[in-house]
Amino acid sequence: MLTNNQLTTLPPDFGVQTKLELVRLAMNKITEVPTSFWEAPALTWVGLASNPILGRYRHRQQLASAIDLEELSFGTLLGEGSSGRVFESLWNGSRVAVKLFKKTSTDGSFLDEMGLAASVHHPGLIHIHGIVHGGPEHGLVMEMLDGFQPLAHPPDAWNTVRCIYSEGQTFVASRAASLLTTVGQALHHLHENGIIHGDFYAHNVMYNSVTGDVRLGDFGAAWRTFALQPEQQARAQAFDTRAFCLLMQARPIVCVPPPSLYNLSALCQLCVSDESVRPHHMTLGSYLSSGGPRRLGQQGTSSSYKLHSCPTFHASSSSQSDCCL
Repeated sequence: MLTNNQLTTLPPDFGVQTKLELVRLAMNKITEVPTSFWEAPALTWVGLASNPILGRYRHRQQLASAIDLEELSFGTLLGEGSSGRVFESLWNGSRVAVKLFKKTSTDGSFLDEMGLAASVHHPGLIHIHGIVHGGPEHGLVMEMLDGFQPLAHPPDAWNTVRCIYSEGQTFVASRAASLLTTVGQALHHLHENGIIHGDFYAHNVMYNSVTGDVRLGDFGAAWRTFALQPEQQARAQAFDTRAFCLLMQARPIVCVPPPSLYNLSALCQLCVSDESVRPHHMTLGSYLSSGGPRRLGQQGTSSSYKLHSCPTFHASSSSQSDCCL
C-alpha cells in the first residue's frame, strides 16, 4: 500500500516481483514507470489514479445529476468499507443507496471514484443517480439493490488477495454463464471507455440469487488510461482481465458437457496463458458477446457450480488452473 506518498517512479526491475498481485500507487507523483511494471506476470489489482503519468483529465459526469444533501433523507447504515459508508436513503420519494466518502482511503481519492463511477452507464454496473453536493461530505446516490448480496466475502488476514466464498455456494450452469457474461461485458465496457477498475473482486460483484441479476460496483481503485500509449493501455487492461479470469477459475468444481459453456471454457484457457497472449479486452468482449448467457448455458441448466477459493496461478504456467469446464 503506497497510496498518497511522494513517489515519482518505480524501480527498473519492478517486474521481477513475479508473485506480486496487488499494488496501490494512487495519489503519488509518478511521471513514468518501467516497462517491467506492465509486464509483471501476476499483477492484477492495481491503483494508479491521481498521478502525472495519467495526465490531467476532467471526469465526465454528465450521466449523473448534482443532488443537494438536503434532498436526501438518511436511514439505516447498509455497510462500511475503507473508502466510505453506505446508507439506505430516500430521494424524491424513492429508495436509494447513498455512499458518503471518508476523507482518506488506501485505494485513492474519492474525487476519482465519484468522477469515474458517474461517467459510465451499463446494465452490469451499479447505476449512479447523482453526486451529492451542498454539504460537508461528498457522496454518490446509487440505485437501491434490494435482494442483492456480495458474491463473496472480502479477503481476510489469511487470504489477503482472495475473496472468501460461502460454504456450499452453488450455481446452476445457466446462472453461472449469465453472471460471468454480465460482469465480463461490464468490464469490457469500462475498458472501452478508458477505465481500469483496479479492484475487480467477487466481493464487489452484487448478486440477486432470486432473479439472477448482477451488478459490478466500487470504483475506489479505478483510473483512466487515455494518457498512456496504446500498448500500455492494453497491458493495463490485462490487469483487470486477469482478475476476471480468477473469478472464472473460482467457479466450477462440478463440470458440465463442454458444448454448454464452450465460449467460457475457451476464454478460461486463454486466461491462464502466458501474459503476452492473455485476452485483450476486445477478445474478452468478443467471447462474451458471441451467444450470450442463453446460448452459453442452454445445455447445462441442471448442472451445479460450486464456488471455492482458487490458488494463485502464474502467467507462465496454465497447469495450475482450476477451470474444468
